[in-house]
Amino acid sequence: MDGGCARCGYGRSRLSASNSSLLGRDVVVASPIGVMVRPLVRGDTLRQGRYRVVEQVALPGNQQGQGTAWLANDTQALNRLVMIREIGPATGESAPKEPEVRTIAQRLAELGRYPGLPHLVDMFSDRGNYYIVLQHIEGKSLAQLVEQQGGALPERLIADYGRQLCEILIVLSAQQPAFVHGAITPETVMVSPDGQQVTLIHLPLFPPVQPREARGKTIAGYAPPEQVNGGIDERSDLYGVTATLYHALTAYDPQLHMAYFYPPARRLNPQVTPRMEAILTRGLRMSASQRYAQPADMLRDIQALLGTYPKRMPVSSTRPEIVRRPVERGNSSRTTMVLFAMVTIVVFALLFGGILFATSRSPVATGPNLGATATANVMQTVAATQAQQAGQAAKVELALETQSFGRQGPAISDGRFIFDSHPGRLDAVLKSDAAKALLRGDMDTATSKLAQAVSADPIDGEAQIYDQNLQIIQNGLPYVTIVLGLNFDAHPGALAAERADLEATALAQYEVNEFALLPHNLQLRILIAGTTSDAAGVETAAQFIANRVIKADNIDHIIGVVGWPAGMQTLRARDIIAGAHIPIVSSTTGDVNLAGNPYFFRVNPPYNAQGDVLGTVAVLQLHARSIMVLQASADPTSLGLANAFITRVQTLHGNILPNR
Repeated sequence: MDGGCARCGYGRSRLSASNSSLLGRDVVVASPIGVMVRPLVRGDTLRQGRYRVVEQVALPGNQQGQGTAWLANDTQALNRLVMIREIGPATGESAPKEPEVRTIAQRLAELGRYPGLPHLVDMFSDRGNYYIVLQHIEGKSLAQLVEQQGGALPERLIADYGRQLCEILIVLSAQQPAFVHGAITPETVMVSPDGQQVTLIHLPLFPPVQPREARGKTIAGYAPPEQVNGGIDERSDLYGVTATLYHALTAYDPQLHMAYFYPPARRLNPQVTPRMEAILTRGLRMSASQRYAQPADMLRDIQALLGTYPKRMPVSSTRPEIVRRPVERGNSSRTTMVLFAMVTIVVFALLFGGILFATSRSPVATGPNLGATATANVMQTVAATQAQQAGQAAKVELALETQSFGRQGPAISDGRFIFDSHPGRLDAVLKSDAAKALLRGDMDTATSKLAQAVSADPIDGEAQIYDQNLQIIQNGLPYVTIVLGLNFDAHPGALAAERADLEATALAQYEVNEFALLPHNLQLRILIAGTTSDAAGVETAAQFIANRVIKADNIDHIIGVVGWPAGMQTLRARDIIAGAHIPIVSSTTGDVNLAGNPYFFRVNPPYNAQGDVLGTVAVLQLHARSIMVLQASADPTSLGLANAFITRVQTLHGNILPNR
C-alpha cells in the first residue's frame, strides 16, 4: 500500500501498484481449492494468518446469494481494519470461476479510484472460497448521525452530502455496463470522522436483485415504486439518494411509514429551504418519468442550491477547507486541551439551560386578560429600554478596547481587531481590511475580505473564527459565546503554540455549528481576548470581559472563558471574571493557588498532585536512589512542580542531591 494512515487508509493512493499487479495474475490460493471447511467464525484467520476475522457484517437484502461480509484485522498493516467479502464456493457448478472473480475485483479496483468509494486491498482463495478484501470505511453512517442528533441534520451539510452522492452515482452510471448499487439508504452512506466526506459502502459483487420474498409486494423504505416488480436499475439509486437526504433533513424514516408517502419536507422541518424541498419533491415522485432522469440533473440543482447559501465555512470541494494537519510545536497536547476545555465549558454552561432559555419562554395565554396585556406592554417597554442601554454601554466598551488596542494593549475581538499579523501569515492585509470594514459597519466588505483571507491562508484559525462569527450575525442565528484568552508573542515557539490553539478552536467551532451540537439550534460564537504575556494585560482583558457582561447586560451572550496558558495570568483574571458570574476554564495551568473559586475549572491537575505522582513513580517504580532536581528559578511553574516533587521524594525517604 502506498503511504497514508495504516488504520483508515487516509492519504493512500486509491489504486496502488500492488493492486494493479494483483489483478494481472492468478488468484492466490492459500489452501487447496477442493478443501471445504466450516463457516468462518470470530477469531479465524485467512491468507496464512494475515487476516483475523473480527465479526460478520450484515449486507443489504438485495445482495442475498452474494456471499457474506466480515470485518477483519490486517496483521500486515498494524491491524488495520478491512472488509472481507466472501464471494462463494470455489468449486461446484454454481461456483464463480477465477476469471469472473478477477473481473469483479477489476471493477471494484476501478471504482476505488474515485472519492466516495472503497478501494480494493486484496483478492485470494482460501478455505475453499474466493475472497475480495476492501477498505474499511471509518466514521459513522448517516443513520447513526441522525439518531445521535435526535432529529434533522443541517441543510447545508446534507446538501453537500447530496452533491457528493450524485457525483458517486455519475461515476457508477459511467461504467460499462452501468454499475447499480440498489440499496442506497442512510445505513450504506458513511460519513468520515471529520464530517466532510461521504462514502458509499456495501457495493454489490453481482447485479443486485429484488429478494424473492419481496417481489410483487409494496415495502416501505428507500426503493422506488417500480422496484416492486423486481427491476433494479440506475433510477433505484437516484431515488434511494433522494429518500436518504429526505430522512436526514426531516428525521422521517420511510421504513416506518406508508410506502412512497413523503410529506412536504418543510412541514416536518421548517428550516428546510423551498429550493431544497423542490429537489426532494421532484426526486421522490411516484412516476419515474417525472423524477430526475440522470444523477447529473439532480447534481446541477444541488450545486445551484449550494450557491445560494450565505458564505461561511466551506462545504464543497470548490471552496477552501479547514486544513487538518499536524502542527509542529513543542507541546502537541495543548491543542487537545483547548478542545477539551471548550467542550467542558459548553457542557457546564448548558447544564444551566434554564438560565439561558428562560428569557425566550413566554407565558401561555388562556383567554382575554387586560391586566396581563398591560403588564406585558410594560415589560416590553422595560426590555426595550434595557436593550438600548446595553447597546450604548457596549459602544462605550468598544471605544475603550479600541483605545487599548491602539496602544498595543489587550482587546476583545470578534474580528474588529487583528492579533496575528506576524510573519508567516499570508492574509494579514485581508484580515486588517476586514477589521476596518467591521469598525465602520460595512458588513458586506468585511464578509468578502474574510472569505478571501480564509482562501489565501487556509490554516489561519483567527480568520476562520472571525468568518464564522460574521456568518452567525449576518444570518440572524441565535448563539452563545465563549471567550478564548490567548497571549500573542512574536517569539516563534510561543507564536506557533497560539496559532495551533486558534486552529483547534476554529475547527471545534466549525464542527459544533455544522453538526448542530448545541440544543435549541444555538450557534457557537468565539471572541478572542488577545493580550501580551504580562499579567497586567490579562487583568485588563478580564475587566473588558466582565464589563461586557455586567455593564452591557451580556449583550454577547457570553457563557464562559477559556484561558490563559500561565497560572499567574489566570489567577489575575479569575476573580474578575468570576465576579461577573462567568465560569473560566484553564486548559494548561496547574497553579495550586487557583483552587477555591467555584467559577474556576482546570484541565491539568494542580502542581502538587503532579509532583506527588512524579515523586512516587521515581522512588517506588523507578527505584531512584539519588535524584538531582533542576528548576528555573524565574519560572513559577517550574518552581511549583519541583517543590512538590521534592516534598514527595523526601516523604518516601528518597535522597535529593544538592543543586550546585
